Amino acid sequence: MDDNWEYEDALVGIYTGARISYKSGNDSEEISVYVGMKAENAAGSRVLKIDETADSVSDAYHKAAAKVNRSNESATKLSGEIWPNPKICAGATVRVKGMGKANGKYFVEKSTIEVSGSGTKQNVEMHRCQRRLSYAPKAAPIPASQTSRNYKTGDIVNFSGGMHYVSSHPGAKGQSAKAGPAKITLGPDSAGNGKAHPWHLVHTDNTSNVYGWVDEGSFS
Repeated sequence: MDDNWEYEDALVGIYTGARISYKSGNDSEEISVYVGMKAENAAGSRVLKIDETADSVSDAYHKAAAKVNRSNESATKLSGEIWPNPKICAGATVRVKGMGKANGKYFVEKSTIEVSGSGTKQNVEMHRCQRRLSYAPKAAPIPASQTSRNYKTGDIVNFSGGMHYVSSHPGAKGQSAKAGPAKITLGPDSAGNGKAHPWHLVHTDNTSNVYGWVDEGSFS
């Protein structure tokens, strides 16, 4: 490795999951939950114990995943000088090769240009991209009293939290969205509906960030 590069590796510090508590809505009892990439007691598992309480089970899982991801970002860092390249800027990802154990995909945290009499150089600070922990909560079941309701485009509903997808078809890419009020913009009878995720919702305030196709039973 060139002397102009600094490499810090603390792979032992990478967490595979986290344990956190949340308060139950009925009696404010604290309930401990685990979220992780592997079983909590599996070989090689390293669990982050979070010393704070979330307000709900969904909040607990999202908060735990976020803290694990932030902690893992600092596990492996690489900084040094490169030939000036405008494409390598803060927020970009780069692939490092030819540097032995430092090889891999990195996220550029900071990039600065220095101009002097001896020339121009670019300094970069990066962290290795680690596998991110995510959680997609299961949608809460619809009460029996509401299962027969006929929803239609334009209705304002309460999204229960969970996955929203880029299309209504099976195999569509999706990601987790927060619970909250939302508007139905398309329904199962819309043209070309794939039926796998038959409803299209758009959040109505900042409580939720749902903006996509959701499953039957994911709102009420």
